Amino acid sequence: MAKIEIPSGKIIHYVDPYCPWTLCAEPYIRKVEYEYDGMIKVEYRCGVAVDNIDTWFKETGFTLDSVKSFHKSIIKKSKIPFDEAFIEKTGLKTSLNASKLYFASKLINEKNSRKFLRLLLDSFVVKSEKESQELFDRLAKNSNFNYNELVNLSSSSSFQRRFLKEVSSMQVEGATFYNFIFETLNDKIVIDDIFDSNKLESIIEENVTGIQKQSVPKVEEYLKEHENEMISLNELELITEKSRKDIENDLEKLRTRYSITRERVNDYDYIILVK
Repeated sequence: MAKIEIPSGKIIHYVDPYCPWTLCAEPYIRKVEYEYDGMIKVEYRCGVAVDNIDTWFKETGFTLDSVKSFHKSIIKKSKIPFDEAFIEKTGLKTSLNASKLYFASKLINEKNSRKFLRLLLDSFVVKSEKESQELFDRLAKNSNFNYNELVNLSSSSSFQRRFLKEVSSMQVEGATFYNFIFETLNDKIVIDDIFDSNKLESIIEENVTGIQKQSVPKVEEYLKEHENEMISLNELELITEKSRKDIENDLEKLRTRYSITRERVNDYDYIILVK
């Protein structure tokens, strides 16, 4: 189908590899990307959710127990599951190192950096894996990056300047990890209801002239495009707009042609199409 020339529209979202808002918002952003088939640009910008965990606990007033309840509320609102105890299980001290590696990947290849970010989120926020050189190396390879190249790049003085500029732009833009900024040629709109697909679509269609919604992807298409990622059944329901029963039927058929595994983590089922 031929693309229509329309005024530009862009969703800006600040992300962090340890941030549950980032994980839960991504399916909603992906849904928009599929529905408008390249007519809306998505720009992920790097933030640092936890510079120091002790300072973070003092500033937010959370405890290890109360933050679990807060995480449960995010799961309930977004319908996207993760491990509500990931902070404790990962031994999180700071998200700075992972954020720098992600930002380095973004400077090298923005498209592949999206894959790297998702694999980082899956490892830390879903599976509660602890940081290690081996983990970063594996995830980098699975995203077509070289871990040593990312480390070397993130050590340069020019990188530090660019990294700090992007992180500090979050406050300048009035952005948070739990909102989107929708930018057109003439306006910037802060969207707080990031888990409301209908509201997001309405804002897009009201502010971008001539935009038309396309069809949503099939289960096969979505899994193939996101190989090795942990895709919850809830995410598949959101993206494909299919019932759980229909998704299960599709998965049964796909298993005859693809290497598909099903992993149960913290009482939630995840589907992984293994490359």
